[in-house]
Amino acid sequence: MRTAADPVESGFVPSLPRPGANITGATSVTIGLISKHLELIVEVITGVKRVAVLTGAANQARFVASDEFREMETAARSLRVKLQIHWARNPGAIDEATRKRR
Repeated sequence: MRTAADPVESGFVPSLPRPGANITGATSVTIGLISKHLELIVEVITGVKRVAVLTGAANQARFVASDEFREMETAARSLRVKLQIHWARNPGAIDEATRKRR
């Protein structure tokens, strides 16, 4: 189940409370929460214009095509903030991404 961001949408189970079978493992159901995270950032940080996203996704094209990324983009547009995606696959890349200039 770890590979399913949303096991219901992926068709693995009919619902989370009643999966209909013995399902083991964990999933990270984040769809629907991403927009709430962005809303909170905009609400808490007055005047925010940009939000940086630090990801360790191994495949950039797959990440950009993901439901999570589409939700991020939609929420950012509605909140009128710009997303800045930074790819970091190792500790050095994290340091570099956090030092980048505006």
